[in-house]
Amino acid sequence: MGDAAASLIARCHALVASGLDVELLVVDDRSPVAREGAEAEPFRAWIRETAAAGSRVRLVVGDGVGVAAARNRGAGAARGRYLWFVDDDDDWGPDGAATLLDAALAHDADVVMADAVLVRHGRVGRAQVVADGRGAGEASGARVVEDLVAGRVSGHLWNKLLRRDLVVAAGFPDLLRHSDLAGLLRLLPAAGRVVRVPTPVYTYRVRDGSLLTGDRMRWRDLPDCLDLAREVGPAPAVEVFAVVKVAVPLFQDVARRGTSLPPSEAAEARAWVRAALTPRRIVATLRSGRPVAALGALVMRAAPRVYAGVYRRRRAGSVRPGRG
Repeated sequence: MGDAAASLIARCHALVASGLDVELLVVDDRSPVAREGAEAEPFRAWIRETAAAGSRVRLVVGDGVGVAAARNRGAGAARGRYLWFVDDDDDWGPDGAATLLDAALAHDADVVMADAVLVRHGRVGRAQVVADGRGAGEASGARVVEDLVAGRVSGHLWNKLLRRDLVVAAGFPDLLRHSDLAGLLRLLPAAGRVVRVPTPVYTYRVRDGSLLTGDRMRWRDLPDCLDLAREVGPAPAVEVFAVVKVAVPLFQDVARRGTSLPPSEAAEARAWVRAALTPRRIVATLRSGRPVAALGALVMRAAPRVYAGVYRRRRAGSVRPGRG
């Protein structure tokens, strides 16, 4: 058994043996990586053995059609009141689960948001703190939607505990990427009470070849998130969201992928970005206290080739020599 499978089994065992009132639902999305990975079968064998022994571990097999469908299937099969979505190759455990669950039960919360740590594999620099738990206290779902659209709250799932019935009712849209952000935009308006806990509960590891960094993309995913934001967010914040969370990262994704994206799709995406980066939105971004983002958007609109070249060079310079 490899180190990755052994580490995952240890984390799962620690969670189910912690004494917490939890079930561990493992969703096998049947992706090519999951089917062919050398680490997958030892873990599947452990799940089958553990489940057969009457443990609170269950395996749910997906259709191999994407992470959104896998999350929806897992949510539908779960029996608990709350859901915590975690990835198999990150760092999480019973302490984080206890922190989230204690806060949810103490406040009868619909959503609990905590801090997390984001580590980029092979990159120079310190880990990034995802501080969604800052400003500890309670808020309405509508207020958190404003924070999400304004960029004060991340669109990640792994540092949030969500009431299961809200997840099932909202569902995750069928996006290749960013279905977590889109799902939160759907779910949060129905949340009555959201609690913040300023404690790190998760370490997310960004690796080359992952969903966020790999070559697979559908460029319309981020514009689809913008459409959802328009439905639920305040107009001034949506203008900034269109720049900071949609247009700029979409352009960077296209620049980073280079020739791996079909030329016609790359051209469509760049045209969409240019149309989205209106002077009004760039000024709104500047007034929101994001001068660097506003300047980048201005250069991106006026001289896209210059921006793309600088972005690729800076990205290459942030990777450690000899590593992915």
